[in-house]
Amino acid sequence: MSSPNSSLILDSFHRILADQGTDSDRALVIEARRSHLCDFASAGVNNDESLQIFLETYPRIQQLWESQGISSDVSLMLWLYWLPLAEAIAAQYQSLSRPMIQGILGGQGTGKTTLCKVLVELLGYMDISAQALSIDDLYKTYAERQELLKQDPRLDWRGPPGTHDVALGLDVFGQFFNGDQTTPLEVPQFDKYAFDGQGDRTSPLFTPKPDILLFEG
Repeated sequence: MSSPNSSLILDSFHRILADQGTDSDRALVIEARRSHLCDFASAGVNNDESLQIFLETYPRIQQLWESQGISSDVSLMLWLYWLPLAEAIAAQYQSLSRPMIQGILGGQGTGKTTLCKVLVELLGYMDISAQALSIDDLYKTYAERQELLKQDPRLDWRGPPGTHDVALGLDVFGQFFNGDQTTPLEVPQFDKYAFDGQGDRTSPLFTPKPDILLFEG
């Protein structure tokens, strides 16, 4: 069976969300997902349970989507991409039975931060706590980067090798894996707008130690 047309899937979702969906609507969206998923993402997925998660998390995810300045309906993105990814990460975490770091990789402006926010919401619904850490929050301080600039004029902007505080990142990972769950995780924060856009480190965020650390970079 070929994958259904996206507009038909969206219509079915709208009826389901309005509590007017038929068995045909549910079958359509489940088949669309089944034909779309790769083997990795579909492993152990229960489509009926997934649809229930979708229905209960959709309002919050749509609100989050719109808070990023995007007005389009998030149904297909959530159903075909974000929720399967969250379920795959959850399955991996459950198989490990220990804290886990999940890398989120992509170029600038590809939506890594938004994806992490969505994953935190979805994993939280699955009773798995998650916290995002961006590689951007591991930049050296403004003062440290000014010293780097004296050594190499090519380091006049953050981003190139040498502008990140590797030791700080390793310290965060060490905190995450070591100690007990009652010890808060100290997550670095970086203000990109400080010093006319040069940026500087700000006060860290202290958060309960999560089950999964989403490392975005």
